Amino acid sequence: SEMVNLQNLRGALFSTNELSGSIPAWLGKLSNLEWLSMPNNDFSGSIPNELGSMSMLKWLDFQVNINIVGTIPDTLQNLTHLESIFLSYNNLEGSIPAWIGNFANLSDLRLSNNKLSSSIPNSLSNAAQLHSLFLDDNNLTGDLNVIE
Repeated sequence: SEMVNLQNLRGALFSTNELSGSIPAWLGKLSNLEWLSMPNNDFSGSIPNELGSMSMLKWLDFQVNINIVGTIPDTLQNLTHLESIFLSYNNLEGSIPAWIGNFANLSDLRLSNNKLSSSIPNSLSNAAQLHSLFLDDNNLTGDLNVIE
């Protein structure tokens, strides 16, 4: 895609359109992007591993794309500047990754209305900047004391 040439791009907002198909893997080549917002579309498939290359990313929003499936890719743990992760209202499965609590600046984590299972990771108690945590309407189990 020609958009790969936009190396100075800091933000991309594609909210509330009728965009469809897979989330483009080439987005991972936009290494200076600080926020990527693509909610309320009709994307399908899994979140590409290549997004883990967006080393400056602070804001990731793929909410309300009900055909996004699969797990939260482990490559996202490379996005150490993340402050906001919005992945609600999709069809994500698997567990909430333990590494998600290791983001020093994470303030907003929204994973509601997916098919996430397993227990809430203890590491969330490390996310000292976290002020919003939305985990409702999943298949989570276990004890809330893990995030004490």
